[in-house]
Amino acid sequence: MPEPRPPKLVLAEQWARSAGKPTDWLEGRFSPSSPVEVVLVVYQGPISVYVRVQEEALRVFVQANLPEEAREALRNLSDELKTKLTFLVRQALLSEARVAYQVAPVDLKSIEHLEKFTVEEILMVSEEDTSTMNRFLDAIVEVTVVAMRVGQLLSTAGPQSGGPPERGFDVPKQPPGEMYR
Repeated sequence: MPEPRPPKLVLAEQWARSAGKPTDWLEGRFSPSSPVEVVLVVYQGPISVYVRVQEEALRVFVQANLPEEAREALRNLSDELKTKLTFLVRQALLSEARVAYQVAPVDLKSIEHLEKFTVEEILMVSEEDTSTMNRFLDAIVEVTVVAMRVGQLLSTAGPQSGGPPERGFDVPKQPPGEMYR
């Protein structure tokens, strides 16, 4: 039996659809030891933006895993280019004031060690405040812009690292709209 859809996510889906954004529902885990949870996916161009409930707030985020080919291309750069690219990627991750980020490994010193990154915003939700819908839609755009900036920078390392980030959510590939465990 599928997990129930949290009311805040149902509201977020209504907001996204009212703005003409396609949506989908997924069930999955964010790590092997985490519980199964329902996540709303909002498609912003080629990017999948995930929305999940975190206590009384919505967490709006993009999670990108770098494929091995991209990391290999980064390893093949000169030391000077690695240093510049590391700086530029960190600058891009900081480019939107409301967007937080995480990288793996946490103690990233040079870009060739980057395995994945997450950009996110956490929003308090109020059904009575009409600006909440606008902030939610802004958050979708802001996390997408930051993820695309980072993706464009990483694409300078070689053809394999360009394009939209891969899905970071641990779910099997399925046609949109299907729920699963």
